[in-house]
Amino acid sequence: MLFDSLIKNTSEILKIIYKSSQSSDIVLSNLLREKKYIGSKERQFISETIFSIFRNYTFINNISEIIFENINNNTYYQYIFSLLIFANNKQIDFNYNPNELLARIYPNKSIDIYEFIIDYLTKNNIIESKDVVQWTEKTKIIIDNFTEKYKNEINTNNCDNISNLYSLPAWICDNLKSNGIASGQLAVSLNKPASVCIRVVDNNSVFAVKQMLENKGIPFTDSKLVPNCIILRKRAKIDDTDEYKSALFEIQDEGSQLISYALSPQNNSTVLDACAGAGGKTLHISDINVNIKEIIASDNNFLRLKEFTKRLNRYDKKNISTLFIKSMNYNDINKQFKNKQFDYVLLDAPCTGLGTARRDPLKKFKITPKIANKMQLKQLEIINTYSKFVKVGGVLVYATCSILSIENIDVVNIFLNSNKNFVPDNLYNIFIQNGIKPFEMNCDSHYLELYPHIHNTDGFFMARMKRVK
Repeated sequence: MLFDSLIKNTSEILKIIYKSSQSSDIVLSNLLREKKYIGSKERQFISETIFSIFRNYTFINNISEIIFENINNNTYYQYIFSLLIFANNKQIDFNYNPNELLARIYPNKSIDIYEFIIDYLTKNNIIESKDVVQWTEKTKIIIDNFTEKYKNEINTNNCDNISNLYSLPAWICDNLKSNGIASGQLAVSLNKPASVCIRVVDNNSVFAVKQMLENKGIPFTDSKLVPNCIILRKRAKIDDTDEYKSALFEIQDEGSQLISYALSPQNNSTVLDACAGAGGKTLHISDINVNIKEIIASDNNFLRLKEFTKRLNRYDKKNISTLFIKSMNYNDINKQFKNKQFDYVLLDAPCTGLGTARRDPLKKFKITPKIANKMQLKQLEIINTYSKFVKVGGVLVYATCSILSIENIDVVNIFLNSNKNFVPDNLYNIFIQNGIKPFEMNCDSHYLELYPHIHNTDGFFMARMKRVK
């Protein structure tokens, strides 16, 4: 594919994804599936370029406006070129190497980013040939100035600068800063790709999964956080392997796996996974303890629950059933459960999902304080409803994939203050019992917060509570 066509295809796809309300990776996957004429090397360039722009969106937008000042044309190709130029500078690690990506597409051509871009700009009458030298010199000065600012601001607490340079909206930065989080370091960590984590279903399958990875030449390392978890050191397609089809492993973030360990049901117990979604945690819970009497995976999203039902076909799980929740009214749910209560209830609540911004970077810019406040009201409604299904002496775990206190500890504190029949339950000891390091938690802590810049996981929150009366 010619460079002109490559840029035009990338620009077109970038525009569609930016304007879509769907998850970035889903839209991208669907678009690339439609465009069968785009080769695998070009697909990699398009994917990595688009996600690098979204991760660093505010930064790229700022430098694009300066680099292409007074040049009225396609905003999206300007974003692409601004990223290419800046990443080529190599003074800041964007986890994006345009030279390497382009060298794969054009193996017999010397790669010079400026030469590629200038050729495109002049051929398409965006810049006149007589202005090329001046434009290039100006651009290099801009890049140098921004580089110095970027390097100097990472450890500051100035949310305006953090927002402009590290593409973390100022209101999110303020929320994190008020809770003692190093906002600049977290912002940078959210701009890096997430690792691919494999959750091996049991000890007996670890060797076979590692053997498969070695045979495919995929480098990996063992997780330092959770048992039977393998971290891939480079992205690779593994969901088409015999080992995956045979249900020897699942793809699941380390932080997500910790939520199942936070619940840790005992033998012969009954479990409700109240917001089960696609069922990843449901399956993990059943793998942690094969002697659980019953697990009900419920959700009010019919399509996600249907997907989980298909997923269950890979397993021989006689103790798992699914239940579509038709109404969020307590009386209606109680009728569906036939007045049943459970020893353990997991509530992986709907949330803004800001902890997963490495995977869907546009979340940072689509979520607003108003949305977060509305989400908290929904979370309080859900926790108050489903807590009624916990037996006396039973355990409730509340979890989110958010990094905002308004969705996390604030919800738990409001719930505990208004529900005196629940008390905090020691989470530190539960992790110790499962052979998991306590993450510098206080030995009496009932909750855990995970952040990409500290734990190299997605952002997660989990809190364990017990019903006492």
